Amino acid sequence: MARIWIIIAGGCAFVAVLLVLAGKFDAAFVVGAVGILSWFLDVRVRLSKERQIIEKTNQQNSDRSGDQDED
Repeated sequence: MARIWIIIAGGCAFVAVLLVLAGKFDAAFVVGAVGILSWFLDVRVRLSKERQIIEKTNQQNSDRSGDQDED
C-alpha cells in the first residue's frame, strides 16, 4: 500500500501507450498527465516520510545530548 501512487503511475503509462497506438491522442495525454501526477504524489509521500524520520532522529539526538553533564 505504501507504493500505490507509483503503481498507478505505471498503469497510466501503460494505458497511455495503448491509447497512442489506438490513435486517441487526447485521451493518452489526459491519462499521461494523471500518471505524472501520481508519480509526483509518490515522491511527495516518500520525502514526507524521510523528513519525519530525520526530525524524529534529530529530536532523539537533542534529547540525549541534553541529558549529558558537561565537565
